[in-house]
Amino acid sequence: MIKDAVQEISKLHNYKVNGDYWGRVGMMYKRYGEETLMAAIKDCKPEDVPLTDMLNRIEKRCQHILEHGSVDELTSLFL
Repeated sequence: MIKDAVQEISKLHNYKVNGDYWGRVGMMYKRYGEETLMAAIKDCKPEDVPLTDMLNRIEKRCQHILEHGSVDELTSLFL
C-alpha cells in the first residue's frame, strides 16, 4: 500500500511526508508497483537532501530495477 511506502520513507530517511508528496509516492506506486518501490526506498542511502531530491533518486532506482534488475554496488554510486 502507499501508506507502507510513505512510512518506510519517513522511518528510513527521516522525512515528514505531507499531502503533496503522498500524490507523488502514489504515482510511483502505481507506475512501478509495490515491490519495486519498496526495494528502491530501502536501497537509497539516507542523506541530508530535500524530499523532492530523495524522491527523484527513488524514482531513478525504480526505473533501473525494472529495466536491469536489482541495483548493484557500482550503479548504486551513480544513482
